[in-house]
Amino acid sequence: MKPIKETTKPAFDLVALRLQVAQAENASIESRRAYAVALNGTLAAQWYTMRHDGVSDEARAARKERDALFSVLKENSHSNPSAVWAKIKEYAKQEAEGLPTEAERKRGKPEARDLVTRFREELTKLYKAAHQPETVPAEIDRVLPALEKILLALSVNLETIH
Repeated sequence: MKPIKETTKPAFDLVALRLQVAQAENASIESRRAYAVALNGTLAAQWYTMRHDGVSDEARAARKERDALFSVLKENSHSNPSAVWAKIKEYAKQEAEGLPTEAERKRGKPEARDLVTRFREELTKLYKAAHQPETVPAEIDRVLPALEKILLALSVNLETIH
């Protein structure tokens, strides 16, 4: 862990931001992100990685801020302050390191696919679905020959699809 530098930190009104997080109905993402940015500018570098029971001065400062937030959240009847703190830490890490949030990772944002790959994959799924044992509607049955021609034009081997 890097030692704390004696530099002038930006002046953030942590009290106001903390209160905004607590009072925002369902603690809006924007208020949590603004608070996380302020904490990044106020607390030690990578404060969001510190253990809650850390003994360093940096960990104590982060814990003090966490406890202050918990207090305000409880006053505003939040049932799970730990979940709010976890999201704020996640947003702080994302802001500082440019990483995707846990929610974004869970959603599994697909990588951008080129159009040909996308056509191959999506049309192959439709072709497979049209060949399932259940009854195929007449409209689908009429377009299957055209779909087969399109897949062949995209260099898809129809024999490997089934």
